[in-house]
Amino acid sequence: MRATNYEKAENKPCAGSLKAEDGYGIGKLCFATIMGLLAFVAAVFTTTLPLPLGWRYLWLAVCVASFLLAMTRVVLFSQRPAERQSTATLTGSNVP
Repeated sequence: MRATNYEKAENKPCAGSLKAEDGYGIGKLCFATIMGLLAFVAAVFTTTLPLPLGWRYLWLAVCVASFLLAMTRVVLFSQRPAERQSTATLTGSNVP
């Protein structure tokens, strides 16, 4: 009986670099989530709390900065697989 491709792949040892890739992505997503939550809280503080004008501008700056950081992380997270693919193509490597 011939082994199928699924059985052949199942018997191979798992590469250690896969765990590093997962941790890298999880870290970026956690950072983006925290920055998004901070942007939301800062937006609420800016619009609903009766604060002096200086504090409102401070919370608005925090809101905009944290939102931009969150979106930057999301863009960087989405570009990571494309960079890995182009690097593998240039080096001739098929390792993920």
